[in-house]
Amino acid sequence: MVKLVAVDLDGTLLDKKGNISTYTTSVIKTIQEKGIEFVVCTGRDYSMSRQPLIDAGISCDFICASGASTYKADGSIHEEIYFTHELANSIKESFEKRDIYMELFTSEGRMTNFTPEKASEYLFDEWMETQIHGKILHDKEECLYFANVLMETTKQEVKLEEVFSKGTRIYKICTAKMDIPLITELREELSKINGISVEFSYAFNAEITVSGAQKGAAVARYAKAKGIEMNEVMVIGDSENDRSMLTVDFGYTVAMGNASESIKELAKFITTSNDEDGVACAIENYVLKP
Repeated sequence: MVKLVAVDLDGTLLDKKGNISTYTTSVIKTIQEKGIEFVVCTGRDYSMSRQPLIDAGISCDFICASGASTYKADGSIHEEIYFTHELANSIKESFEKRDIYMELFTSEGRMTNFTPEKASEYLFDEWMETQIHGKILHDKEECLYFANVLMETTKQEVKLEEVFSKGTRIYKICTAKMDIPLITELREELSKINGISVEFSYAFNAEITVSGAQKGAAVARYAKAKGIEMNEVMVIGDSENDRSMLTVDFGYTVAMGNASESIKELAKFITTSNDEDGVACAIENYVLKP
């Protein structure tokens, strides 16, 4: 019997327009009413994760920053795994020598090493290009809206020394850039640093966390804290940064219909796409019907 359902956000719970359908919402609320735990497990930071669930009227816990920070439904922190100053400095050196935008997900919100001028140039050019190329956002108008949101909510020109001196915790460091050979080179160099994990959702991005702060490990710890056995957990995902969830020996590992073949091969089950209520279909087939 499934007692916990953990789902990715982008490409999984959210459709191509970034929404949660009425049907999927009703299915999620049905399992919650039955006492089954439902948690979102995403690479996003907490501030960018909440709104789609609020819009749908769903109250739940969140595993954010690819597993580095977990929040209760009321927004309080449940668990956090963050970088030491030494590790963050090693990562910063790899970014700065390539002049790559470095985004920090922290306990005090998003931050970057870029100046406001360079951040603006990056967000309204390179970042927008990655969002359209990856079909994450759908048109220039939508990209402009989110680029403006990021400009307004991301603290710029931060120094790591100042961040750590104030006791701010850094959960995740990431970037996106259409220069794929450069991003690949960055990922390969960073993967040689002991104590960190380097993942990606798309060929053009890099997502860095402390070792142990991956989605699969975070879901396993979350389940243990709830007294739930591994065979009572269902996880659903679609992209490379869901690999850690789909390779843990949970009872039900489900890949979305829109996932790549390499991700589908990892899963025990395949559901329909994110535009076909894949999460709801998986819950109905493997949680409610049994």
